[in-house]
Amino acid sequence: ILNLYLKVLDHTKKFIKCTINVVSADFNMFNGERLRKIVSQYRDEEIKHFIEKIWEYLKNAKKFGSLLININDLFEKFKEESAGNKPLLFDKNYWEKKEIEILEDIKKFIINEKVYGQNIAQGMNFAEIIIGKYDIVVANPPYLDSSDMTDEYKKFVRTNYKDFDKNLYATFMKRCVDFAKSDGYVGMITPQTFMFISSYEKVRN
Repeated sequence: ILNLYLKVLDHTKKFIKCTINVVSADFNMFNGERLRKIVSQYRDEEIKHFIEKIWEYLKNAKKFGSLLININDLFEKFKEESAGNKPLLFDKNYWEKKEIEILEDIKKFIINEKVYGQNIAQGMNFAEIIIGKYDIVVANPPYLDSSDMTDEYKKFVRTNYKDFDKNLYATFMKRCVDFAKSDGYVGMITPQTFMFISSYEKVRN
């Protein structure tokens, strides 16, 4: 990233301020009293429930990293779970705008907490990154055949990335395409097997 930034500076006379959002999935989401304090700052029950869903979702970040389904999909799951109980106070467009605001609010709320604040803030940063859509997505994904995956990982991939579960690099191909905007670009270093093996037909399509 730094090399790319320096190359851009070589080709322009203007100073370009660069903000590098580098995040990792190496964080812990603390529950119990800490989560209750964060949730208690909101009055709307829908938002409280949504934050609890985010917490539950981010618990698996260490295991699955950026392969976690988009947090935007949580709204659909939340809506399905809420159907039949009572109507949601907010529509989908509201939630799409509200997600980042909620994550930023949480970071402000825990900024002075020395023990667990940094971990939770990192979790919120991670969530913000994987919510986004990008002009360019590049990756050098891991290569791992499905037969070599753990049972837990295999189940996760098959559940969330059907038809892209033959090899982990194919799973990341799907995820990177999802990260890109409709007119964006994706560049990846992958084996050539997906180009001709019949089991990768849907990956090619």
